[in-house]
Amino acid sequence: EAGWSVPAGYATLHAEVRAVRSRAGMIDLSDHAKVELKGSERLPFLDGVVTADLKILARGMSTYALLLNDKSRVLGDLRVYALEESLVLDIEASQKESVLRILEKARVSDDVDFHDLGPVGHIEVHGPQASTALGGVLGVEVRGLPRNGFLTIPIRRRESAHIARIP
Repeated sequence: EAGWSVPAGYATLHAEVRAVRSRAGMIDLSDHAKVELKGSERLPFLDGVVTADLKILARGMSTYALLLNDKSRVLGDLRVYALEESLVLDIEASQKESVLRILEKARVSDDVDFHDLGPVGHIEVHGPQASTALGGVLGVEVRGLPRNGFLTIPIRRRESAHIARIP
């Protein structure tokens, strides 16, 4: 899928659904593209081309949005994560190039820069025991995260992980 080898499944569909509904299951979304927006005008710029109201998006929160052209036609979808100094867009790999073209076309002289973050690990854990499983593996409490909230934990000296609660 878009140059990535993506498994169709790990067990039978029935077994995977049962695991997620009764315990926890992981989904590897590392094939998604991540684009970082930096600059003093990143928020008003992106707010002008997506459906979500980003002005109310606080640091440590995320939201789902549709990307629009100048005629308000839907061109793609993405999730926006608000970090302290940037916004990170989570995009399906097959949409990355078109999304970058749309953003570049919408940029006039705004103080905003786009950076393709390259390959980034992205694992989602779903199910009623997801918080317990993540807490045990990562050693952090995630039960208190609000919907669409995320927290950043250090992994190594210059690397970090973001743990999100997406409805």
